[in-house]
Amino acid sequence: MNGDAAEPAPVWERPWSLDEIRKGSQSWSLASDAGLLHFLQEFSQQTISRTHEIKKQVDGLINETKATDCRLHNVFNDFLMLSNTQFIENLVLQKSAKRAGCERCCEPSLEYMMKKWKSLFPKLMLETKQSR
Repeated sequence: MNGDAAEPAPVWERPWSLDEIRKGSQSWSLASDAGLLHFLQEFSQQTISRTHEIKKQVDGLINETKATDCRLHNVFNDFLMLSNTQFIENLVLQKSAKRAGCERCCEPSLEYMMKKWKSLFPKLMLETKQSR
């Protein structure tokens, strides 16, 4: 009574345990209601606290999942860019090969055109000199 902390609180001022609730169910009183109320409030608070902890963990998982999704899309984009680069390189190589093949097949006709051009060019020069 002199402020000792060892004195137990009255039953209506503390939350009851499940055993106390079971035992007190035979002779229920206003003190039992108060003990049950404190028990339910404490249980509710613990549930809310645990829910907040789980929410934080789920939010962390969501952030990790979004980051993983972003990294995965980056890898897809890298593969697409590599594929596009290889496609362009292959296209350039094919066109180069075709040009080389075309030059070989068109070489005689190109030589013929150049001879014809050279044969016409001096004539034009002669004609212009004569017209003066």
